[in-house]
Amino acid sequence: MKNKSYVEQVVEAWEEEYKKGLLTFWILLALHQEKKHVREIKQFIEAEATTNLSVDEKSVYRSVGRLRKMDLLSVEEMESPNGGPKLKLYGVTKTGEKALSEFYQRNINSIFITKDFQNLTKGL
Repeated sequence: MKNKSYVEQVVEAWEEEYKKGLLTFWILLALHQEKKHVREIKQFIEAEATTNLSVDEKSVYRSVGRLRKMDLLSVEEMESPNGGPKLKLYGVTKTGEKALSEFYQRNINSIFITKDFQNLTKGL
């Protein structure tokens, strides 16, 4: 039992790191074709990711902040349609597009991809 518990801990830690890497890819991909706010990014990931990748908005906010500091994302504010606080729309910078394209070519393009995924990544 001890080994199983240790293995489970190792796998969970591995999955957490793997999830962070996946989240970066999926955020950049979500914003590749149009700007979105965090809730839309989250919805895109949950709708399009074929893995069991579920994310909470806090994780997306943290990742978006990190990607902005890396100059991979831009942000613009717009008025909320319901009169609430301004919405922040995130988009991919030129550096972000180049990084996404490079990552895609090096790590994803060589894997069997479905037609839907090819449509999502069109232009990379």
